[in-house]
Amino acid sequence: MCRRGTPNQRHGRRPGLIAVDDILVSLLTTVPVEAAPVKRPDGGSPRPQVWEGYADLLGSDFPLQPLALADFYAACKTTELALGVASGDARFFANILLAVGAAPATTVSAGPGRAGGRPGSSGAGR
Repeated sequence: MCRRGTPNQRHGRRPGLIAVDDILVSLLTTVPVEAAPVKRPDGGSPRPQVWEGYADLLGSDFPLQPLALADFYAACKTTELALGVASGDARFFANILLAVGAAPATTVSAGPGRAGGRPGSSGAGR
């Protein structure tokens, strides 16, 4: 049980419970993703390890789009943001935004490694 005002209560999440990768697997099988901006480390920091899992799920032909810290948070505050999902993922730079497009009339499904439903992409042969 959370005491009033604790971070877990305010954000409705439980630390360590559900990783962003698990959420991505579910989303990529149901919605057509067009872009995947991520929060970029400042300076010359190396590519965050958490991004490797995202790259595997999205596929090599669908690169992540690193944004500077201020740009990432600005994107999170726009009126174009339709839904925010707060996970309990505590890994550094696990933040990711998904630009979702219109679903094709025939199918919206994709498997891991496919960002299904993208224009011009049937998901076959990957």
